[in-house]
Amino acid sequence: LEPELDKIEAEMKQWKQQDEDVLTYALFPQVATDFFKYREAQQKKVDATVADTKNGAYPV
Repeated sequence: LEPELDKIEAEMKQWKQQDEDVLTYALFPQVATDFFKYREAQQKKVDATVADTKNGAYPV
């Protein structure tokens, strides 16, 4: 088997805040992505459902 951890870490580098995030993404990629988006929204106090991520804008 080829080591895949480096590849997985490169795929999810935008979401990584701690080492455990890589393992979470490796085991549960769909759920982890939703969780990372939620966590980021809570930390930045931005509602991801109304933010325009394409243009980098959100309502204040």
